[in-house]
Amino acid sequence: MPRPSKYSPERIEIRKEAERIVAFIREFGPVTMGDILTAWEQKGEMIEPHVLNRALRKSPFIVHIGYTSEDDGKKHLWAFEVDE
Repeated sequence: MPRPSKYSPERIEIRKEAERIVAFIREFGPVTMGDILTAWEQKGEMIEPHVLNRALRKSPFIVHIGYTSEDDGKKHLWAFEVDE
């Protein structure tokens, strides 16, 4: 199966959703993945796992800053950071 065009409607939507996740982290960060999923569920929306992964791992502005120490185990903390 050939890879969809870089400008296909599906890939454009995935990119826009990843940008919304980055904007959320910029405004409310540092956050965990659970915080992001909860915020989207409250809006009545769902995030595809590959889109969340793309936003967290591929964005040059999102960095892993450590872990939380909550009752249900350690969770990754993600923050927005700009190199100067």
